[in-house]
Amino acid sequence: GLLAVAMSQRRLLRVMLGAPTPLRVIESLRAVAPREGPERELLQKFLDRNAPMLQHSNARFAVDFEESADGQPLLHVGFSDESTQVLNPVLYRSSHHMLMRVLEIDEEKYIESQEM
Repeated sequence: GLLAVAMSQRRLLRVMLGAPTPLRVIESLRAVAPREGPERELLQKFLDRNAPMLQHSNARFAVDFEESADGQPLLHVGFSDESTQVLNPVLYRSSHHMLMRVLEIDEEKYIESQEM
């Protein structure tokens, strides 16, 4: 909820300042995009800007980018419990918005795992 949003905003600021950003439960991102178009550009920009920093801060973090067979752009978020969540990049205006959502998901999933 609100706590996860506030925590992810602080983490986003740390990312933008170049601070290490350990992920709590996210282990992978797999982008699937059409051959060309604005969604591909957004996903590529998101990975180009953020993947190196996330990989540096998270030794087991994996990133993959592949072409979509059906033209549907998606971002698959993989968790340490082997579950996944799929984001639709069409809903995000920028790579920063997408990163903020990924960090929110990481916080939400972590909090959820601690409540069990």
